[in-house]
Amino acid sequence: MSVKIGRNELCPCGSEKKAKHCCLKPDGQLKKSPANIFPDGPFTGFFHPKCFANVDHNCSNVISHEHFISETLLQQMNNDNTVKISGMKWQAKETFNRMPIPSLAPRILCTRHNNALSPLDMVIGRFSQMLQDYDKLTHPEVTAPKNEVRLFSGEDIEGWMLKCLLGATYSKNFPQSSIRAECLDILYGRMEWPSGWGLYVGVTTPGQVIYHSASLLIETFVDVPNKVIKAARFTLRGIPFYLLMGKPDNPDAVGIWRPSRLIYEDRKTEKIIELSWQIPASGQIVSWKRSGTYDGAPPDWKEWERNG
Repeated sequence: MSVKIGRNELCPCGSEKKAKHCCLKPDGQLKKSPANIFPDGPFTGFFHPKCFANVDHNCSNVISHEHFISETLLQQMNNDNTVKISGMKWQAKETFNRMPIPSLAPRILCTRHNNALSPLDMVIGRFSQMLQDYDKLTHPEVTAPKNEVRLFSGEDIEGWMLKCLLGATYSKNFPQSSIRAECLDILYGRMEWPSGWGLYVGVTTPGQVIYHSASLLIETFVDVPNKVIKAARFTLRGIPFYLLMGKPDNPDAVGIWRPSRLIYEDRKTEKIIELSWQIPASGQIVSWKRSGTYDGAPPDWKEWERNG
């Protein structure tokens, strides 16, 4: 399927604007600009010691609570305003705690930087909801399937993952690890992503099955001698995404680097996720084909993962 959006159609980025007034360029290409994550207003010159983004000396004097796993994402997975959490530094191994969502917001950002980074939280909430929608809309029981296209900035997805790792490490929720010092400069564009770093999307091998689930799993891969995170796998609603802070020895093991398109296939329809990049990207396509009707917790989850 080639992506063709009419100039007077609503833009697939979700802005509610007509495409011609938003992301559709005169050459017919969809280009989504990354979110602006820089604090508004005059430069403050203030360095708040508790704000992890304080290196720019542009803080407010008030520290705030920040959900390093975005509140919009947690709300999609909540049960009576609580979520099941496992694997934090303060938890026993292979156990769950049910936590109120407000309690999962450590004081790690000033209000100025927290507000500026909130567009990334909105993006990941929309992205997660879209993964759920596409899973439902490719179910064989759907009586009138149709092709769809939705658009995201690849830099925004990549930036949210980096923000999440920064927040988790600065709040000391990840056990026995830190994050590369340059990652904050990369997030704010003060440093370019080194070659081979960034977002990779996992691909399936013959016979492999991906099971959709209303969950987020973050697994870190640590350079053991230095206790520094070199990569993380974000399994969002069953789909594996990787963020690499180092060039992989075997890129094929982590998937496609910065793809331009993700496709859910079912019968004669395609649900397309366009990823727009303003930085170097592979331009490749990742495709998943619906192969069944299974619904429920992934059968490959361990017993302890099903409890709690």
